[in-house]
Amino acid sequence: MCMHACVSALREGKVVYIDTEGNFSPERFSQVGGSADPAVMDKLLLLRPASMEDQAAAITSILGMSPGRIALVIVDSIVMPYRVELTREREHGTGLYRALGKMVYNLGLLAARRDIPVLATSQVYEDFSTGKDVVVGGDVIRFGSKALLELRRDDAGDRTALLRKHRSLPERQVRFRIAAGGMEGIYETAASQGTPAAEGQESVVTPDARPESGKDREELDL
Repeated sequence: MCMHACVSALREGKVVYIDTEGNFSPERFSQVGGSADPAVMDKLLLLRPASMEDQAAAITSILGMSPGRIALVIVDSIVMPYRVELTREREHGTGLYRALGKMVYNLGLLAARRDIPVLATSQVYEDFSTGKDVVVGGDVIRFGSKALLELRRDDAGDRTALLRKHRSLPERQVRFRIAAGGMEGIYETAASQGTPAAEGQESVVTPDARPESGKDREELDL
C-alpha cells in the first residue's frame, strides 16, 4: 500500500520515503507502475534509518526542507526501530516511548502546518492476557493519528481495509487483493456487515487525516 501511495504521489510532486524495514524494492516499484525515468526518480528521496536516532533525525530533516512541492511523506514503519531498541534496552523503555512520541508529533507538524500528507505504518500484536490486539506504540500512535485504516488478510490471501477512525467519514471497508501488477479491488461494504478473519494482520498510522507485523495488522491514517 505504501508503494502504491508513493507511485501515485510522485505524479504530483516529491515523495520522502523513510524505509525502516528495508521493504522498498525497485522491482516492486516498477511492477506497481513506478517509472525508472530519472526525472521521476529525482523526486523520490529514499531514507533508510538504522536506529531510532537516525529515524528521528530523518523526520526532523524534513521539517527543515524547502517547502517546494512535497506531495507525500511515508514512514514504513514508524515503530520498527522502537521495537528493536525496546527489545534490547527495556530499562530505557520510557525514554524510547517519549522519542517515538516526539517523532509522531513532528510528523503531525508537517501535516498541519505545511499541508503535507503523511502516511505511516505501525504494527499490532495480540495481548495473550486479554486476547485483544494492541497497537505497537500504544496511545502515542492511536491518539497521535487523525485517521486509522486497519488492514487484514484472510486465509485466501485477500485483504480488507477498514476505516477505523476519521474526523468526517463513517466506518467503511473495501476488499482487495495484491497481484503482480499491484492492488486489485474486489468490493466495498459497510463496516457493520462484518469483518474477515484477522490472520496475518498488519498496521498503518499517520498523524493527519488528509487525502491522504507476530500476528500483525496494519492501520493507516488517510
